[in-house]
Amino acid sequence: MVFIVVLRRIALKSSIIVPLVGIMLGAVVGSITTFLAGNFDLLQSMSAWRSGGFSSVVRGFYEPLWAVLAVAVLAYLLADRFIIAGLGRDLATNVGLKYEQVVFLGVMLVAIATGVTTVVVGFIPFLGLIVPNLVSMMLGDDMHKNLPWVAVIGAGLLLACDLVGRTIVAPMEIPASVVLGVVGAVVFITLVLRQRRHVSA
Repeated sequence: MVFIVVLRRIALKSSIIVPLVGIMLGAVVGSITTFLAGNFDLLQSMSAWRSGGFSSVVRGFYEPLWAVLAVAVLAYLLADRFIIAGLGRDLATNVGLKYEQVVFLGVMLVAIATGVTTVVVGFIPFLGLIVPNLVSMMLGDDMHKNLPWVAVIGAGLLLACDLVGRTIVAPMEIPASVVLGVVGAVVFITLVLRQRRHVSA
């Protein structure tokens, strides 16, 4: 909800602004979390939790992820509404869509999915940022067609990063989140530079 309020108060001249605002807001929340963890002697626990990967996912602990499947199905069913809302407030309102409600519902679905995933798997940087953008660049903006590909490519990328982290310094292990952070940062910068060249052209 804070994210929506912040977006309403700034001028969105580019679609890249939205994830940048999310990253900055996440940094603020992260700093507050670190401060609280330091005060309550929980820095080590928080550090372990932020190292996302598959190593801590065991039977009896992964079951909350079924909620993410329910969210994905709901998002797929409402994909047409999200596509129209993505075209802008004026167009969405003109075709009879309740823009504010759709945006709020979309943000809530994303918040539930990422929250549950983070609790179970840990902190996974850039995954929800680069994969949907890459799929949209290849296949267009049809969410019905894109969502299955986002799920498959996202899972495959995370699995590949996990395998790299397990083999590159074997028998030790680098968290998948660290490997994905490096890959995601490079891809994200490339996307920003590409859009910048596209706008200037």
